Amino acid sequence: MSLAFKTFSVFIVGIIGLCIVLSNSSGVNINVTRVLPLIQIAFILVTIALYYGLMAQYGEPYYAGDDKIFENGASYLISQDVWWFSDIPYMEGLFYAKGYPLIISWMMRISDLFGGYHTIIPRIINGYLWTGI
Repeated sequence: MSLAFKTFSVFIVGIIGLCIVLSNSSGVNINVTRVLPLIQIAFILVTIALYYGLMAQYGEPYYAGDDKIFENGASYLISQDVWWFSDIPYMEGLFYAKGYPLIISWMMRISDLFGGYHTIIPRIINGYLWTGI
């Protein structure tokens, strides 16, 4: 996926996600673990199709606008040097999900170490978290 999105940070996030799935799959029925690679491949294909479909339809990878609001909130938190939940200021339009922009800001900071942030990164982590459950 990092080739499709031209940043090494997508690869790093994939490795982190894979570690999440593997750490949660110990003790799981062997038949389930055989299906995990197929689930991951399907998830990756759907994620790529969704991203490029939204780009083709709307010219940006956002559908309802929430993701863009969260990413803008994350950028604001980075500009204010906010690292902890207790330090999150009031942000217009984000009263219902103050913590999510902080999590995205962490992703942005980490991915900047590996080639830069891409809007696909939270979607990748989301897919791995759901698979890990």
